[in-house]
Amino acid sequence: MGGSMDDHGGEELRAAFSAILDASPEPALGSLTDAAVAGGRRIRRRRAAVALAGVLTVAAAAVGAGVGLGAGTGHSPTPVPPARTGTPLPPDPVPTPAPSRGSAPGAIPPRAGAHPSGAASPTPANPAPHPTGLP
Repeated sequence: MGGSMDDHGGEELRAAFSAILDASPEPALGSLTDAAVAGGRRIRRRRAAVALAGVLTVAAAAVGAGVGLGAGTGHSPTPVPPARTGTPLPPDPVPTPAPSRGSAPGAIPPRAGAHPSGAASPTPANPAPHPTGLP
């Protein structure tokens, strides 16, 4: 049994396969192909219908939400007062500088050695340093 497949055993095997294939006719591919094409079209139509239904559902929800929120009524929504809790907290104290006599709020304080009437005075011999460190 050390021979190759081209010997006597290979011919027997080839004859057996030919007998099996000749015994049954091949199936008709026309009906099988037609059924596959029809099934594919059916699946595509179903997917398109489901996608269209989804888009229409989302659009209807958006329109419903817009109407529900008063988007097209022309009325402005009434403001809602802030929620009240148990005890109201006192307001935070804000430190306010004490105004100096005769000055308006937000006015620049006079320099050291300035005359109260606003007239120029002679420069003192040893002027006080400016609060910002500038001369």
